[in-house]
Amino acid sequence: MTPYTNIFKAKTTHAAITIRQNGSLLELYSGDGALQSAINLDAPHKLELKNLSCLMGILLFIPEPKEILLLGVGGGSLIHFFRQHYPNCLITAVDIDADLLEIMHQHMLLPEADDHLSYITRSI
Repeated sequence: MTPYTNIFKAKTTHAAITIRQNGSLLELYSGDGALQSAINLDAPHKLELKNLSCLMGILLFIPEPKEILLLGVGGGSLIHFFRQHYPNCLITAVDIDADLLEIMHQHMLLPEADDHLSYITRSI
């Protein structure tokens, strides 16, 4: 088993997080130690968390989306997934924590905004 390497810890207004690397996986943990997101460095579009894979099964039964509204960005694994499978889709990602988004851009491979991806932050 590959040992974890803590690569980053932070506390923002809304969250305490730890980012660990486990082989080719970057993993985002909440302050209470719960795994929140995982990004495969070799295949960022691959969903590593089984719960997300199961949830995305619904996409087999609906028309291809033209727009996606994502509430809560986390580590960005769903953004990578949607960009790979729906490259022409417009994705709007909303999060309450601008500081956390910046950390995800720096340490979790969160894609930068572009013509098909926008981020909105709102403080509560």
